[in-house]
Amino acid sequence: MARVFTDSGVLIAAARGESPFREAAVQLLTDPTHVFLTSPFVYLETVPKARFGRRELELALYRLYFDHAQSFDDLPLIFQRALSISSQDGIGPMDSLHVAAAVLAKADVLVTVENKGKSIYRATTMAVCHLLG
Repeated sequence: MARVFTDSGVLIAAARGESPFREAAVQLLTDPTHVFLTSPFVYLETVPKARFGRRELELALYRLYFDHAQSFDDLPLIFQRALSISSQDGIGPMDSLHVAAAVLAKADVLVTVENKGKSIYRATTMAVCHLLG
């Protein structure tokens, strides 16, 4: 089973994205051969905004995901690793937190919807791939 860390953009794409992102995100998230990994930062980027906007179907998708995903929750350790990753690879703050959490959770890959030119793709400690390949 592949250990897959999805950033918040993948979850948002599944909940309210447009084609082809939505279909690809749903296909990924329903693949029974994956173990899904997450962190409190992914939760923070998804659930509160959906709750504020009273988007109940979106919240239901997020609840389902977070109920089944394995979360790496050691915030001080994630922060320390993110500082190192950001300094080493020049990755932006939030993306460095996602990469750090993925590394610490022993993910095989981090899946994102970030454009190919973004700094997250400079990660040297984690394989990063775009949702659409």
